[in-house]
Amino acid sequence: MKETLIDNNFRVKIQDVSIPTPGPASPSNYGDDLSGYIEAVDEDVLGFNKGDRVAAFHEMGAPHGSYAEYSIAWAHSAFHLPTHITFEDAATIPLAAMTAALGLYQRLGLPLPWSTTTASLPLVIYGGATTVGPFAIKLAALSNIHPIIAM
Repeated sequence: MKETLIDNNFRVKIQDVSIPTPGPASPSNYGDDLSGYIEAVDEDVLGFNKGDRVAAFHEMGAPHGSYAEYSIAWAHSAFHLPTHITFEDAATIPLAAMTAALGLYQRLGLPLPWSTTTASLPLVIYGGATTVGPFAIKLAALSNIHPIIAM
């Protein structure tokens, strides 16, 4: 397959490499949002099979990112795609959703969606109409955060 590789001096090369399989690290290939059909699944992974239509978030800076014909992603970052969602549309979701989740829950320490929080907790979301904004608004609502002021 062809893969885009970036060296430590930020030079970009496109070269032929073998199709990656889950395993030890190798040269980094960037690209974090991916979608497509599953080609192979590690033996410890449940819920996914070869041929499934999925999108996923690829670990930043790790080998085998989405700037290639084949990629590797964590099973916990992958999700099945309904048939009416295109691969192009699906590939816009993972990084934006992850950014919103990390901002709300890791950085701000807000209550998680499955917590039993009932206290009023106001939140202002700047950039509510950006790529990340709708995910932040939806996640905040699922976390029972209110009022939500989106700008």
